[in-house]
Amino acid sequence: MRFRKLRRCFFCVILSVLIINISMVQANEEKAQGLVEENTFVPCQVKKFGMKFSCNPYWPMQEQQGGVAFVMDIDPYAVLTFSRIRSDLRFVSQITKEYLAKQNLYKDGFRMRHTTFAGIKAIEVKGFSKVDKGAQMLDYYIIKNNQLIGVFFSVADQTKWGDYRFLFKKVGESFELIEI
Repeated sequence: MRFRKLRRCFFCVILSVLIINISMVQANEEKAQGLVEENTFVPCQVKKFGMKFSCNPYWPMQEQQGGVAFVMDIDPYAVLTFSRIRSDLRFVSQITKEYLAKQNLYKDGFRMRHTTFAGIKAIEVKGFSKVDKGAQMLDYYIIKNNQLIGVFFSVADQTKWGDYRFLFKKVGESFELIEI
């Protein structure tokens, strides 16, 4: 008798957890969809990097040494950054996991793969920041005009990454190379 009650109680707990998880997934999907729908997207250009992409005209742009950052959200801090990287590399195929590990940007366990970005060969890196504790990153490395360029998406709170995945995908798929 006691075992049946315990088993019924265990079943109730599992069912409750499933319902809560499903609700959380739906809420995250709705928030991600809302981030895209509530934002007006227009073509943006970063001429010094020779790139055009869809962005929200209200995203603040910050010039940084060797780069430009667009703040997509402040809570949590979600940012899109373009950066020129000093390097002797001239081909994307020269970027290896060992090369990236030496840059000291990613915690152990980051994933790297060859892909295309803005219609050209690129390296995609997914991982967690070694520098900004708690941040999750999705980075692309391309070579344009013999210059290594990084396009970095990051969210300061890795537990909120799922809320921005749809937004990063929408913006990432819009990238085009333009003549400088």
